[in-house]
Amino acid sequence: MDINNHKQKRALMLHYGGDEMDHLFGTIPNTGDDYKTGKDKLTAPFNQGENSDLEEINFRDISQNEG
Repeated sequence: MDINNHKQKRALMLHYGGDEMDHLFGTIPNTGDDYKTGKDKLTAPFNQGENSDLEEINFRDISQNEG
């Protein structure tokens, strides 16, 4: 697909993302009207960097090797 209209790109992103993504997108404030703003707002919560809980779990699973 070669789509250049940013509003159409946004609509297709939400359509092909499915009901769950559409619902999640509806809960995010200030998503704008264009594709880039919508995509950035949708991906921001998932790009927070390190997950401190996961890092703690991984740290606690470390064990010393013999020798």
